[in-house]
Amino acid sequence: MRLLKPKLASTKQRLLARIIDLVLEFAPLGALGLIVKKYVDIEAQLIIDAEVARRAAFLTSFFALTLIVHIVQWMLLISRGQTIGKMICHIRVVNAGSDTHASIVQLIVLRTWLNALLMGNAIYFFVDSLLIFREPRRCLHDYLAGTEVVEE
Repeated sequence: MRLLKPKLASTKQRLLARIIDLVLEFAPLGALGLIVKKYVDIEAQLIIDAEVARRAAFLTSFFALTLIVHIVQWMLLISRGQTIGKMICHIRVVNAGSDTHASIVQLIVLRTWLNALLMGNAIYFFVDSLLIFREPRRCLHDYLAGTEVVEE
């Protein structure tokens, strides 16, 4: 157990971790698109229109790949309080005001799923994004979940 309170993660660390996570979520989709475009036509032309088959294969693969990436990220959050981006940036999510591991509800339900639902609202997105530049460096989703991001 640490005697000193951990240092809050910097705005730069948090933004870099988020960018890394976004790249990890979307980069495989480019490769997936190329694979689907190249190989679906061969089999599909025998049964249905190639364009329909390509779109169906891409969408199915897109959802499957997205789900796999998110499950890996969620498992890392639950077990370590970190996503891959946070691991690279040496930061982690903890209960606000302490160095204790945040719960599954805080990490997944409130911080991830609820935040994703609310991101469709432009005002929420704007406020959530700007709060990181204030001194406590906690976004709106951190306040909702009762978490903060600290250095390892």
